[in-house]
Amino acid sequence: MRLAVIFVWVFFVLVGVNQVHGQHDIIISAELDTKEHILQIKQQITYNNTSSKTLDTIYFLDWANSFSSKTTPLAERFTYNFQSNFHFEKDERRGRTLLHSISDNKYSTLNWQRGDEVDIIKVIPDQPIAPGESYIFNLVYEVKLPNGRFTRFGHHRNGDYNFRYWFIAPAVFDGNYWQAYSNKNLDDFYMPPSSFTISLKTPEAYQLFSDLNTMDESIANGFKTTT
Repeated sequence: MRLAVIFVWVFFVLVGVNQVHGQHDIIISAELDTKEHILQIKQQITYNNTSSKTLDTIYFLDWANSFSSKTTPLAERFTYNFQSNFHFEKDERRGRTLLHSISDNKYSTLNWQRGDEVDIIKVIPDQPIAPGESYIFNLVYEVKLPNGRFTRFGHHRNGDYNFRYWFIAPAVFDGNYWQAYSNKNLDDFYMPPSSFTISLKTPEAYQLFSDLNTMDESIANGFKTTT
């Protein structure tokens, strides 16, 4: 029997625990539904304002939602490159993000919205974040993973998964402007250096590969939880 695998990419922005600390701390608890190809995610982001400006708006990258329709910047890029398979694909085979809530450290709901570029989220904290201050964002959302034939990332016919651009990430503020860009399949994902702790629950039969260090692994009732 073939062992199914999951590849989880977090990229070079990862900062090792025993090296220096990242600008932001990101904690993710995720569970994979292999029947519906959905990740159920609870995420906490400790946002540290390292700039000299007080921030009353924070931008996040939600590139998993770039697959959500035929009119996103990613879909337009596919059309430009004569990749018609995405345009004619059924909606259930495309990826998307269903964002349930964004709240503060007291779990009070925050105002947020998407612009015309649906893979960028604008969030208004309940109070501005002064230079040197930290602010906690709690997010609850689902990611419908796309079919892997569009970009090689997502779910594949052989049962494997390749996770990329699967979590919501803070955009870069360079001290003057927000560097918040949409996914156009150009391998130009840009986020601040961050420290990650990820707990991923999968069926026991799956083997997990990642650019992160494995801290713990447990098995119960046919499921495996890897931290």
